[in-house]
Amino acid sequence: KAFRDLMKEPATKKAFIIMIIQFFFFQMAGINAINFYAQTIYSEAGIKLDPRIASIISVSFPTVSTFIAAFFANKFGRRILLSTFNTLTVIGHLGIGIYFALKNHGISVEDLEWLPVVSLSISSISLCFGISTVSRISKFNLNFNNFRVLKVTYGLLGEVFTVQAKKVIAPMTQLVNFGLTFTIGISFPFL
Repeated sequence: KAFRDLMKEPATKKAFIIMIIQFFFFQMAGINAINFYAQTIYSEAGIKLDPRIASIISVSFPTVSTFIAAFFANKFGRRILLSTFNTLTVIGHLGIGIYFALKNHGISVEDLEWLPVVSLSISSISLCFGISTVSRISKFNLNFNNFRVLKVTYGLLGEVFTVQAKKVIAPMTQLVNFGLTFTIGISFPFL
């Protein structure tokens, strides 16, 4: 079916809107800005720690966090996980914002040089526990045990669309997602 015909189906239209909203908040949470510009952020912050090392520290947290997030979701549930870690994401973003606001207004930030590393690390970790894992928990079978893992936002593409819609609508949704990634990547240096 054509895109126009598929969008006439209420379930497909609703799934498309949900995925667009999901990708919008996922990208606007800043995960790609942190990953793309961590070294630049640390260089601008003027911290004594080598910006390359600091960026490796803050960007490596998501790898470990994703595995741990599955166990937290099993214990506490997605709603608590989302509300808690999305709040922590905001706190992390506020920390780095306050640091640069103080620095730009000529206030000495020598005693706060730890703040950019801690803030971006908190943001990276909490994004992995929050918005980037905000989908259905499913079982993943390994040879020796059953683990419950979180499917990331991209995993929703295969779950919310019908088989016919997956071929046409899912790529359109991804196109919007990559457009948002491009927008964040290109606009971040100006912001």
